[in-house]
Amino acid sequence: MPTLPTGESWLCFGINGLAEARCTYLVSEKTGPKAQRTGLEIDWGKEVFFVDPKIIERGELLIAGVSGDGSRTADLWQEYSELEKKVGVKNKASKGGYEVRIYHPDGRCLCHVGVCVTDEEVDSAFTLLRLPPSNYAVFDVYVSQGYDSRNRDMDRWIDENRDRYGERRLDGGHYVVEYYGERFKGHSEDSIVEIWVPIVPIG
Repeated sequence: MPTLPTGESWLCFGINGLAEARCTYLVSEKTGPKAQRTGLEIDWGKEVFFVDPKIIERGELLIAGVSGDGSRTADLWQEYSELEKKVGVKNKASKGGYEVRIYHPDGRCLCHVGVCVTDEEVDSAFTLLRLPPSNYAVFDVYVSQGYDSRNRDMDRWIDENRDRYGERRLDGGHYVVEYYGERFKGHSEDSIVEIWVPIVPIG
């Protein structure tokens, strides 16, 4: 593919048997000399597919919600929804929802669902989970294709970039964040969930 300044687009032909697509290089949120070309966006017209993730940087995240076994995700969201209706959350930092899955070395998976808040002033019925400041590799997942539809892409990217990034851990275990933002539209065909993989730059 041609070498172009990041953010510019060009037409590419014959990719995966498709006649034409518009390709755009992606960059991290940093600007100037710290900006990094992090991936390639391919727009087929009906949908945009991110070949590689975009890299973002977030400060500490404080998630107010409920926690439980990773096999009870739907029940946990239902419990959180009922709790929010009952007692409310007045200090939301954003409207998006967060689902954090922590994979412990002993095989247990803890799931925490809720919203990001600005401080600890929440009802005692909620559990608070504090995520450290981190860089994240963000993968877009189309809900209609299945939440695990990009697992292979994630594993490939992590493996190919081990010399650049390590995986951040929480309480000794790997973790991942699912972010339900403005592009999440339930089960509609164009509904997107962002999968945030916490990473640590090497060097």
